[in-house]
Formats: sequence, C-alpha cells, structure tokens
Amino acid sequence: MLPRFLFKPKSQLQLHTAETCLPGASLPVEVSVCLQEQLKPREVRLELVGQETYYVQETHYGPKGQVQTRTVRKVNAFAKVTHVVLEQPSLTPGVEASREVSLQVPFDAPPSCQGEVVDVRWTLKAILDAPGRRDQVQEVPLQVLRAAPAEVDPGKEGKAWLPVEKSFEDCALTIEVPAVLGARGTVSGRLLLKTNRPFQARGIRAELVRLEDAGARRSEEVLVHQNLSGPISLNPYEAPSFAFSLPLPQVVAPTMASPHSSLRWQVRAVLDRRLRTDFSIWQDVFIHNAPEPSR
Repeated sequence: MLPRFLFKPKSQLQLHTAETCLPGASLPVEVSVCLQEQLKPREVRLELVGQETYYVQETHYGPKGQVQTRTVRKVNAFAKVTHVVLEQPSLTPGVEASREVSLQVPFDAPPSCQGEVVDVRWTLKAILDAPGRRDQVQEVPLQVLRAAPAEVDPGKEGKAWLPVEKSFEDCALTIEVPAVLGARGTVSGRLLLKTNRPFQARGIRAELVRLEDAGARRSEEVLVHQNLSGPISLNPYEAPSFAFSLPLPQVVAPTMASPHSSLRWQVRAVLDRRLRTDFSIWQDVFIHNAPEPSR
C-alpha cells in the first residue's frame, strides 16, 4: 500500500477571481472547499506567484580539459503574496465552506508579458494543506496589466516626446514619436531630414521594433515598417519632412521590466544608403495595456 502522504485530500476546491488586474489593486477572490472525507486541514490559503523565464550561459569543463558552453533556461519565482483564508478550520464533510477575501497585488508587480524570449506570468493558487497529505492545489492564470506611467496625464497620451536629434557628416535627423500609447491603434510620428552636403539614399523607412532581453537570450524584431521614400537625391541645406503611421500588431506585449528580463518598444527611422552604412535614429515608446479611464 502506498504511503498516505502521497495522496491528496478527497475534497472539492474551487477558486474564482477577476481575469485581469493592475499593480497595487485589491484583487477580489472567492474560495470554496467541500470535504469528501473526515479531515482536519491545517489551513486553506491563497498564493499569488509571479514567475519569469530567463537564460544564462553555463561553462562546463571535461576531464581532458575540453570546454563546453551552453545556454540554460532558468525559471525564477520573483514574487509571492500569501493570504490564509481558513486557519485550522472545522469542516464538515459534504458541506461547502466559502469565503470572499481581497488580495493585495504588489505595487511594483511587472506586467504579464509573453514575447519571443521574454516570459513573465502570474498565477493565483488556492491550497488546501492537510496533515500527512499532499497539498491540493487549484490555480488560475492572472493577467497583470501595465498602467501608463504615473507622471503621464491620461489626456496627454499619444502626444510626442521632445524631438530626438542626431547629426551625421552628411545630414542631421530629427524624429518625433508618441510618449505613451495604449496597446491598440497606431504610432504616428514625423521625421525631419536636413542636409549639409549633396545627399543620396536608396530609400527611407520607419520601423516599429520590439527589443527583448532575457539574460543570455535576446531578440530584436521589426514588426511593422513603412516606406517613406524611394530613391532620393537632395541638395545641400534642403529640409524635407516625412510623416508616418505604424499600426500596432493585433497582440502587443506591454513595456516590461522584471528582475532578469525586459521588453521595450522602439520607433526607428532608417536612411538606406547604397554601399555605405545606413543612417538611423530612434526613440523608445512606452506601451501599456491598461483599460481606458472612464470619463
């Protein structure tokens, strides 16, 4: 016969909560338990767990001096919030006990985020802890949203940052892009080109780029681009400007930073030069997925 501690308690454990929440929010949770055997649990508790995946380089040395380096996947539980719902409860088999509680989401909780290499997830667990038994666990995924930065007035969302300027020997570039955007819509901006000498390019384009850092693995991907010009030839001291509008992908991971990983968005303008190094200028864009504020 297998040891008793290998078996879970005979019970029904249910967990209900909202699907999404913001950092710092009070999360309403309903937990119910119905025993199907005579049992005296230690407790019923909730655990809110934040977990990220990242990668490290590990070097191994063989007995003959050979060296092998490989990329290893790591999983880090960077946050855990615990709340005891029922402590040493007296539960009657066949009778459901239900409790409604609130769980505080950490104010600095990174948002849920799945990219090419970045993976940050939040899980809410209800746990029935009984002596001499394996814990019975019921869990549901929770999407923690990314709010706009506190210093940004919601009414100014989509307004341009102060222009970014970059000078080269042949020309100077200035780009204007939005400071903060929701996860839907478009990124509208403007590129200004000022020439110092005769200038030629095969083309000019604007790009929306997703940059991810998960330790030893990184990803840089152009998700959307728009051609602003075909082959172009300019005289000294000309200053053409180019407006652009880059539609956001249907699914957009928010700007995110966790203990071992990050995801950010960047708008670039690139001047494609034949047989020469391209000229480029860029600006970060903060993308959040919080709901629109009620008016």
